[in-house]
Amino acid sequence: MTCCLWTSSVATGVSRNKGKPTMTDKRITKVPALGQAWADNWQARILDRLRARGFSNVTALSESNPTASIIEMANELSTDHEAGIDHADVAAEQLVRLWREEAQCSGPEAIERFCRRLLVGELHQDLPEGWRAEWKSEEARPAMSRMTAATSHWACNLSKEHRRASNRVFSAMLKEGQDGRIPSGWLPASADDPLLVDIFRRHWGEPK
Repeated sequence: MTCCLWTSSVATGVSRNKGKPTMTDKRITKVPALGQAWADNWQARILDRLRARGFSNVTALSESNPTASIIEMANELSTDHEAGIDHADVAAEQLVRLWREEAQCSGPEAIERFCRRLLVGELHQDLPEGWRAEWKSEEARPAMSRMTAATSHWACNLSKEHRRASNRVFSAMLKEGQDGRIPSGWLPASADDPLLVDIFRRHWGEPK
């Protein structure tokens, strides 16, 4: 697994938003994005949006919808539901920065949970049918592309010091899927999914 633009949804031919429901069913008019997400004090804007929705921080937002991807959460904070307008002024990258900082301030356990929760969202975004035992057949190629997009976006959103750990977790997921220890169709319902927690417990830390 690599962290680069070539493993993005553009490179793999996967649209990360195509066919994905938003966090609201109401019809929304999207304002064309012109870089407004980075205009002015974006941190204050995001915190204001969080508080208006009853959340103290990004972590609380993520726990309120335990399978939402970072893109879905950014879209939610960009949207004025009463007016039916998506202002496109909150970027996924901004949310990841704030969310990661919150975890870092809370210590190693919070960091690991942040990484698990982020992975859950990426899997639900790009691999809604769940994990596979094998990925190399012709039939599995489309799923392989989406799985690569999900896990690469996940790794890219972690701090550099955790990239090796993410590779260990990813490799373990592939191997344990092939060995039958991850059931076909597995899709963690939250960061507390027992199988996901166990994989991280065994592979997130540096080998002894």
